[in-house]
Amino acid sequence: MFAVWMTAFACFAPAHADDGGDALGHRVVEATGNVYGISTLAFTFIVEAGGTEKARRTHTWDRMAGTVSVTTGDTTVQLQNLHHHDPSSAVADPGAHDDLWSKVAPGTDPEAAAKAWSAWINDSYWLLASGKVMDDGVTRIVDDTGRLVLTFDGVGVTPGDTYMLTVDRDSGQVTAWDFVLQGGQKGHFAWTEHTTVGPLTLSMRRSTEAGDFVIRFEGVSASP
Repeated sequence: MFAVWMTAFACFAPAHADDGGDALGHRVVEATGNVYGISTLAFTFIVEAGGTEKARRTHTWDRMAGTVSVTTGDTTVQLQNLHHHDPSSAVADPGAHDDLWSKVAPGTDPEAAAKAWSAWINDSYWLLASGKVMDDGVTRIVDDTGRLVLTFDGVGVTPGDTYMLTVDRDSGQVTAWDFVLQGGQKGHFAWTEHTTVGPLTLSMRRSTEAGDFVIRFEGVSASP
């Protein structure tokens, strides 16, 4: 889910939900910690398939500076001026938005800048999704199986996604999620290795039931 959260970082509010969805959503956020209260965040997002690493991206975000750096291999893209510009609407056709990308990533090809921004939004959402269930534009219900179901009211780069979170009712921690992306792709990942990092408690490993596909995080740090 390419959920936009950088430019609205200081202000969010609950969206439509049933009472059960709100109650469970608040419980999940309480267990995660306030992702909107952190000032810096760094992490490495890693994808493994069949025991082989397929992707590795390192992100460093500075809230006060309004910057994000995204490193893939030997290439680092620096994104800036994010207090003033939300480039999400320019991702689909970067070449048509040269002026915007020149402000957000000076000296960087718009295609490369758009790819870096999309990676940041995707990877940070994977890491912080449990702390964002009460965001403005998110609709929450509890389904017949007790899962917290999230849909999105025109927010983010892929607002047609749907997520179903399995929540431990004692701890409030997300233990798994299922999803149907707007392109039709379906998936299921168990969430394990919940770890306290600064003011947050986050799952550091997400794996399919067979364990043949894993998304995990290294070098995670967060400062209030």
